[in-house]
Amino acid sequence: ISVTDRTEKLSLELPLMTANMDTITEAEMANFIGEKGGIGVLHRFTSIDENVEMFKACKYKPFVSIGCSPEDLERAAALKDAGADMFCVDVAHAHAKYVGRTLKDTRDILGKEACIMAGNVATYAGADYLASCGADIVKVGIGGGSVCTTSIKTGFGVPNLTAIRECSRVNRSIVADGGIRISGDIVKAIAFGADFVMVGSLLAGTTPTPGPVVTKTGKDGKEFKVKVFRGMA
Repeated sequence: ISVTDRTEKLSLELPLMTANMDTITEAEMANFIGEKGGIGVLHRFTSIDENVEMFKACKYKPFVSIGCSPEDLERAAALKDAGADMFCVDVAHAHAKYVGRTLKDTRDILGKEACIMAGNVATYAGADYLASCGADIVKVGIGGGSVCTTSIKTGFGVPNLTAIRECSRVNRSIVADGGIRISGDIVKAIAFGADFVMVGSLLAGTTPTPGPVVTKTGKDGKEFKVKVFRGMA
């Protein structure tokens, strides 16, 4: 499957993105999924200098992530100088004025040719707001991830397929993020209107992930090794 987003800034042979979590995507995972035709989305939970070095270690150009603090605008500028031109503005609930301001400021820094993905939202109004503020691609899904606590903590959430169907009415490409537990869920998300699908838990614990390895003891007394996987935004 070859997919190009509606603004024609991103084209993938495999419509999969790896989640921008510090236990899922750094350079090794970005290179792994890039080789398969998908794209990695590097996390932002590190220093700006380390983020730049992480980006430079990628053989296949990834998305890089920023938040909505003043430091994140510095991060965006540094990553742009390093050659990045695909950015993900990522917060837990993106239908907010401060996210809109960050999107506009980021666009001013990067220019109109850069590809900016923003999220997460779960309603048509939220997706339309991000599009109006300059997002080329909208990331959809609140509360559906296997380690996501947004719905539990805030009481806000929409079933993922419903959110995808609603948000796909906006004239922007949609990334389904959260709730992808088996390969069939990828197909369902695309059938309901997603252009791309982000996966996290499906990849957790695999060799390319950067999560620390922890030794645990099972009920039988035998030790076994696991990798840490946690939610974040």
